[in-house]
Amino acid sequence: MNDNLLAGNPVQIDFFYIHPWKLRDIVNPALNYYSQLFLFFVRKEDLGLPEELLESYNIFDLIRARAIIGEAFQNQVLRALEAFTKENFIFQDEQFMLNDKILTAQHWAEIRKVLAEENYIDLALIDEKEEEEEYNFANAQAREFRKRIAKTKELVKKYKKDKEVSLGFLVNRYCAKSPNMNLLNVWDLTFYQFKQQLEATVMVENYDFSISALVNGRLDPKKQKIVHWTENK
Repeated sequence: MNDNLLAGNPVQIDFFYIHPWKLRDIVNPALNYYSQLFLFFVRKEDLGLPEELLESYNIFDLIRARAIIGEAFQNQVLRALEAFTKENFIFQDEQFMLNDKILTAQHWAEIRKVLAEENYIDLALIDEKEEEEEYNFANAQAREFRKRIAKTKELVKKYKKDKEVSLGFLVNRYCAKSPNMNLLNVWDLTFYQFKQQLEATVMVENYDFSISALVNGRLDPKKQKIVHWTENK
């Protein structure tokens, strides 16, 4: 899969393919890339279904159930499938179908896996449950301690000053360092290709900086191990 993504090729999943988007299409607001993408990572709790169903069924069965009772959501899923497969899926007999083939929960899981890899999304973080509120605390002191932790977390969020780094910011910086890429041709890369190239550029730069520091006596080789940028560490 990774070699295909690096080459910018579609990845096959049974009877259909997942096609990577180019940067120029990702940043085009008319194409709604992120809203299409994150539909595949929706949580059970966000589907607006009765709570008793959430524990008994997997996410794909719940999406089908939501598509049955809501035509707008059904169309949203069909548009998202078309956006990444370039195929005209339909919803028929309570199933998402392409010709006579039925989309299954396994197919949905494979789509998520490919899209997560392509977009550097951590599925473990997406799938983990939110911290539960209904712990059976042993006493009032433990409950009060939990409240203080929650308050501290809110204060951290409020005063955190990290500046957002946009895709455009990274593209601009990468073009400034790359001998072959510029703002005219970089947009033909997929996001996976761009991120791989950006990380490789940073890795080589860090290696060159470390070697320069070593030669000039600013780095202690006994304390700092230098790994060559061609090593897969």
